[in-house]
Amino acid sequence: MEELLKQIEEWNEAGEYSRAIGAIEAVPEGERGYALTLWLGRITSNLAVLGEHDCRQQKNAEPDWGLLRKAVDILETIQEEGEKDPVWNCRMGYALHTMDRTREAIQYGLRWQELAPEDPDAGEFVENCRIFLKEMTKGKKKY
Repeated sequence: MEELLKQIEEWNEAGEYSRAIGAIEAVPEGERGYALTLWLGRITSNLAVLGEHDCRQQKNAEPDWGLLRKAVDILETIQEEGEKDPVWNCRMGYALHTMDRTREAIQYGLRWQELAPEDPDAGEFVENCRIFLKEMTKGKKKY
């Protein structure tokens, strides 16, 4: 299992998301466990946003909304364990924020920040969510 996790991390770093997803999905769902399922959600989200070999980002294309929903669904299957894991909260927060579900995403960001107060990315994520929400409400009339 350690060998597979190392290989998946290498593929993720190289932007070979489909290859990593295929390797994870080759493991029967009941045998994947928390770590492989977390990687599957993370890499599915990466593929949705970045595209294979990060090419979507270069083209400024829209994310693949279906893959983002799939990533959230995958992450939700390990929610009970994930609630105590800063990485899971990070991945869930980013996926939801990318789906324009920032009000939900910020809650995961706050939990991530609580679990990993030394991680500057957590604080930056929360601040970016707050700025985004503030910008979204700017100029809207309140009735």
